[in-house]
Amino acid sequence: MNTRNLIVLILLVLFWGGPAVLAFYTDWLWFQDLGFAGVFRTRFLAQASLFVLGGLASVGAILGSAFLARRLAEQAVGSIEMPASAQMRAMERPFSLAVVGGGLFLALNMAGAAAGRWEHVLRWRHATPFGAADPQFGLDIGFFVFTLPVYRFVQGWLLTVTVLALAAAVAVYAFRIVFPQMPVSLEGETALMPSAPLNLIISRPMRRHLFGLGAVLLLLMAWGHWLAVYDLVYSPRGAAFGASYADIFARLPALRLQAVVALVGAGLVGAAAFRQGYRLAVAGAGLWIGAGILAVGVYPALVDRFVVQPQELERERPYIDAAILAGASRRHVIMRHLVPATAPQALIAVVLLLPHAVWHESTLSFLGFGLPPHKPSLGTLLEEARSSLLLGGWWTLAFPAAVLVIATVAVAVAGSALRSMLTPPRPSELRL
Repeated sequence: MNTRNLIVLILLVLFWGGPAVLAFYTDWLWFQDLGFAGVFRTRFLAQASLFVLGGLASVGAILGSAFLARRLAEQAVGSIEMPASAQMRAMERPFSLAVVGGGLFLALNMAGAAAGRWEHVLRWRHATPFGAADPQFGLDIGFFVFTLPVYRFVQGWLLTVTVLALAAAVAVYAFRIVFPQMPVSLEGETALMPSAPLNLIISRPMRRHLFGLGAVLLLLMAWGHWLAVYDLVYSPRGAAFGASYADIFARLPALRLQAVVALVGAGLVGAAAFRQGYRLAVAGAGLWIGAGILAVGVYPALVDRFVVQPQELERERPYIDAAILAGASRRHVIMRHLVPATAPQALIAVVLLLPHAVWHESTLSFLGFGLPPHKPSLGTLLEEARSSLLLGGWWTLAFPAAVLVIATVAVAVAGSALRSMLTPPRPSELRL
């Protein structure tokens, strides 16, 4: 490394790491001055441990998948010369540096994401039971406060790392197998479209690599669907915060079915790694996608639209009572659930009633039962314009009428926009 590159590296380290070091040292002095150095040490050790573990695991998964793909692709291609093999060999070093640099950058981001959840991990490690069970699942409330957030984070983190590892493998296989088959033009540039069909050289170890990552992906999706069952206790879709009628009788069985289907799909994709053809893998992925659309998307929406909404109060009453039995006071239920649910509707009703008030006042004034004649009113102006209209003064009638119509339309449009902003459609609502 020459002097110039070394200076640039030092400047980059100071630029990115300098503020972090200063913030760390400032926090350490502050905690030490307050006598809570042990608290700061516990937080720092948790963050450092999660950062190191997350970084090592993500680097091993992403770069390990890329290096494995490179070795398997070299074994599959062997000494076969392709139209653009020479050009790809010239790009070998830049591509390798891009893969390694991109992998390290993504690993640092994943390590930072893991370190950012230090508080959840510490709460989980030192969790204590609440002594009260959730009425729907019979689990201690501590599970939803301490354990479920950590499970959710681990599932999402592993899912992201698996997707990145799969993307790295696909990129390496494309560089080693697909791009060298691009025909070279006379100017020495690689054409975008090949003149002959691509020959996808996929060996058995490559199939096991790709389909194995796909099976792991579906297993993690199955775990996510199962955890989503417990997330229903935080559902905001019902009349009260928590699981609603549609959540319990539609989404809960649909999510469990989706989890089972994802497990079956993972088994099919894993089995496809040891058999010829792609039918099993396509069937597994298609089964999971179809179940997600029909079971998790369409069925709960139909139940919510045709079963719950026509008699929503009757359907949701047991779940409102459950919120009260869970310890929420009536004032809390009113202020936390009923007022936020009805305030937007009341505001919209007030806005939409303004045109009615204007029309009623104008009509009464036009008939002579409204405001006194010396008071300004659109109805009075319209009544006075009748005589002028016979003499050709059409503008005396046109302008008050235009103001009345424009004001009415403007308020109606504003009310419609306010309704769309304050009461967005439910995620499960069907547009029929």
